[in-house]
Amino acid sequence: MSNQDTVADLFELAVSAERVTEALYGRFAEMFAAYPQVAEFWQVYARQESMHAKWLEQLAGELDEDQLAAAADATTLKDAQKTLAFSLEKTLGTIKTLDDAYQLASEVENGETNAIFSFLTEHFAPSDELRAFLRGQLTNHLNRLMVDFPLEFQSTARRRQIKAE
Repeated sequence: MSNQDTVADLFELAVSAERVTEALYGRFAEMFAAYPQVAEFWQVYARQESMHAKWLEQLAGELDEDQLAAAADATTLKDAQKTLAFSLEKTLGTIKTLDDAYQLASEVENGETNAIFSFLTEHFAPSDELRAFLRGQLTNHLNRLMVDFPLEFQSTARRRQIKAE
């Protein structure tokens, strides 16, 4: 990053955070491949993170040079940097059960990555319609973890029985 942290830098960090989250969920799919419904859920979740990254890239692509060169919001930038500071491999090493994966996903989904996504879409989407669409996509994505997780594995006790591979 440059000496002056710009909106372009913030978008770059946000896209990277979405890609790391995509990789996390992809690895969850591998870790729980013995349970096809669970693996498919994580694969779909990973694809949704990929879409978030693409939407952010498109949004940044629609900004002009002056907008991209403007100073980024310092708090949001710091949150983005903090989000990328963790080690994916180290984090994955803490996942022993499906419940560990589920709890981590819940923390991630309710954490900085989606807050940054919301900030960027609210401040830089060129229309109310696009903001509403992206807001709706994010809400659906957040709700999916609670509502669409495979029924057989929705209880904490059951998730704790499923060991990561």
